[in-house]
Amino acid sequence: MRYIPVSMLKSKNVDSISDALIKLTGTNDVRLYISLIEMMNDGVMIVDNTERVIFVNYRFCAITGYSKSELIGKVAAEILVAKTIKSVMQEKVQARSSGISESYDVEIIRKSGDKGWLRISGSPIYDVKGEVVGSIGLHADITLEKVKERSLNQSLSKEKELNKLKSQFITTASHEFRTPLSIIQSNVELMCMQIAKKMPEEKSNFSVYFDRVKNEIENMSELMDQVLMIDKINSGKIESNRMAIDLVATCKQVALKMKSASEARSLDIHVSGNPIMLKTDLQLFEQVILNLTSNAFKFSENSNPILHLFFNQKNIGIHIIDDGIGIPEKDQSALFQPFYRASNAVDIPGTGLGLSIVKNIMHNLKGKVEIESKQGIGTKVMLLFPLPKEENGIFSDELRRAFYL
Repeated sequence: MRYIPVSMLKSKNVDSISDALIKLTGTNDVRLYISLIEMMNDGVMIVDNTERVIFVNYRFCAITGYSKSELIGKVAAEILVAKTIKSVMQEKVQARSSGISESYDVEIIRKSGDKGWLRISGSPIYDVKGEVVGSIGLHADITLEKVKERSLNQSLSKEKELNKLKSQFITTASHEFRTPLSIIQSNVELMCMQIAKKMPEEKSNFSVYFDRVKNEIENMSELMDQVLMIDKINSGKIESNRMAIDLVATCKQVALKMKSASEARSLDIHVSGNPIMLKTDLQLFEQVILNLTSNAFKFSENSNPILHLFFNQKNIGIHIIDDGIGIPEKDQSALFQPFYRASNAVDIPGTGLGLSIVKNIMHNLKGKVEIESKQGIGTKVMLLFPLPKEENGIFSDELRRAFYL
């Protein structure tokens, strides 16, 4: 490899790097390489150890707006770089003089006064003695990329601020709603007691209306709880407190709550395989099971819903099964969207947030959820908790066969 003395490149009798190379080698073959440099999409600049420009190609001139004559012999940083970052450029110069090649982004000021961005890939130039005598740099115009990046960051910043305001509003509104609801509920209960005491014969007539009011208050409270839960999940405010829990015992506790709430019916629990402990968040896990079993009771009328736990070496599966009204096929793709309700369930009390909460919590717990349902036959909700060795991102056919009834 022939080395190019920088002194020759700076010769007054040499107007371009092409002429310098020809003079050095005594052949015109180098014109081909110089032609290639001139045709490059990136700007090329060569400087000496004092950072004075020896050569620039036409693309570099097009990017900066300066002609070759305006750049040759000048210190590039003095012309192109804002004063505020000249110290940074000095560090880059020192690095190259030490033989370090690197790539970095720098904001420039074009001849027109407009600002732009270059991605510079710089490498030292060595003489025949192996000493650094200058450097060569490729300059890619990344102005458009930086504009898009800045616009995206501004959008993300605005979105973050809006989400913060939304979260504050939801928290405040929830608090403000709860106080009057509590007062209403207390007064309704007091009225029930007064009527029962002073007009016992009218108690049955009024109790229907009072029960309706109480039910609506409970629905409103449930809605606020679920909206708050969704907001906490979406804003990342929920921190999992993972511990080893006994899934069978936990599900049995949920079954007792369901039996107490439903009175005549109960939740049947089946277990397949050898039960093992699962390291997860107890409160969030209970929330998932309560949401799904509540739905199973709500959307079926006669038989007991089933909760089936499956244990094997790779996964833990939980199925909640009912033989209720089922879900129309047209609605199934949107079930996990917030506030979405199936077309055959609009007259049944609910908020449309339960499944959305389940989906988000399962994601938080590193688990998965799927639903199978047929209208008029029933619904099966399938939870899957892969154990550490499991790497599958979906329910494989093998796992489906292993986990289905």
